[in-house]
Amino acid sequence: MSAYDFTDTLAVQILTYKKEHNETAAQFAKGCGVSATTIRRIENGDANVKLSTADKLLCYMNITLIDLLPPLVTESPIAEGKERPRNKKATPAPQGEVAEKKILFSELLANIPSDEVLTELLPDPYRPQRALTMHSGLEVLKLRLEGLDTAQTAERLHMTLSQADHRLRKTVRQLTRYIPENIVIDIPALRKILGIQPFHFTGRYTKLSELLRDMPSDEVLFQLDRERGNLTGGRKRHRVSNQDLYLLQQRLAGHTYRSIGEELGMSPKAVRHRILRIKVGLKWYLAVDLDVPTLFN
Repeated sequence: MSAYDFTDTLAVQILTYKKEHNETAAQFAKGCGVSATTIRRIENGDANVKLSTADKLLCYMNITLIDLLPPLVTESPIAEGKERPRNKKATPAPQGEVAEKKILFSELLANIPSDEVLTELLPDPYRPQRALTMHSGLEVLKLRLEGLDTAQTAERLHMTLSQADHRLRKTVRQLTRYIPENIVIDIPALRKILGIQPFHFTGRYTKLSELLRDMPSDEVLFQLDRERGNLTGGRKRHRVSNQDLYLLQQRLAGHTYRSIGEELGMSPKAVRHRILRIKVGLKWYLAVDLDVPTLFN
């Protein structure tokens, strides 16, 4: 699968923001303090974005990195055959005794325990007297998994945006570092965030060419999106549709942006931007191999 491309998603956010706020390129550039030339290069995928530039753009669009980035695509210790760190005090149950009961993470989030109970259920392997994550951190994680964005989560929990963002990052970082053996991560979206499932999916539709061959319905594509561990609601993103696949078929057949736009009631520029958004959706969310490179040249 193609590697994560920060410039692509930033470009999609910029284009979406300008369209939703009816801003011209000049107005957007003036508002965020970034030159129109730099913004145009980002939209065309021709720029290496500096951190200072990204910070100006994100601040102007009132989004944070945690809202901008897709679920983390990291190398999974389990996928590599490596063990996660385990509590050194943990020992196998003596013969004849019942093994420790498995706890589903979804059950923890359904009724989040107090910090005191979490110290027993999720002890920090390096500081056993403390919990790996706190009650408030799991509250933030629960709402984010339900589809709320960071701003909505902060408002619901009466936190500042920075507090919600910090607690989410800390909780994900701690769970990535260590998960007790009796805790089962049974939430697909969380498994994806923590990098504990392979990203080379098996089964149906692992390649773009397969999608273009079968042209599955919107219902099938939505189900595939969920199977890939993606969240619903909250942050706006482009969900790949049957019409998107039709648009790609037309491009593959040699049709121009103009001819496609005339058929679908779109401008040539809007068709080009739509293809960029489709590419992002295919790579990050459906996790398919873009094995038809001529479509995105």
